Amino acid sequence: MKLRAGIPALCVLTLLLGSCATRESPEALGMPATTSVLPTHPAPPTQSSKPTGSSLFLEAGVTTAPPTGMEIARARWVKIESTLLLDAQGKPLKLPPSTEITLNLFPDTTYTGVIEQVQQEGGGYAWVGHLKGVDNSTVLIVYTAGVFMGHFASPRGVYEVSNAGGDLYRVIQIDQSKLPGGEGNSYIFADTIQLRDQHSHSKFIN
Repeated sequence: MKLRAGIPALCVLTLLLGSCATRESPEALGMPATTSVLPTHPAPPTQSSKPTGSSLFLEAGVTTAPPTGMEIARARWVKIESTLLLDAQGKPLKLPPSTEITLNLFPDTTYTGVIEQVQQEGGGYAWVGHLKGVDNSTVLIVYTAGVFMGHFASPRGVYEVSNAGGDLYRVIQIDQSKLPGGEGNSYIFADTIQLRDQHSHSKFIN
């Protein structure tokens, strides 16, 4: 799968499900093309870093239920602890190799994400890795135009994170039984693995 430059509204669901939500509150996604890659490497002694295993998602304090759709099994509102990934200038932190971040997607669903590399994505950045201890898994977090979006997939489930305006985000679990054609896991994992491989073959620039 090749991501084309100049399409700021492209989103993860377009790549993986064949459709993309329009920019209607509370949904907003964007994903420019991959141009280069920054490898993870040890931080210099003078640089402080968040402890490994810190949680990426924070309680949003919103009482209204997030909108759902036919292909969404469940959803919840969150905020993102951006200081785990970005410095005060909005640049990616220099993460030690195999940095671990807790992905507390739902109260009963928590994974450990292992960041393998950091990539420059046009005017933004992407963190690529896998779920610790889970075969055939993918972690993809993109930061562009001042917002994050995420894709976390494995045979155990597929989850998406999209911006809903300001610092509010929506986490969803995709109901794979409702995907077009009823292909289930096989439908989404073909594109997931292709997307991960496309990122891993990008050029390192640092």
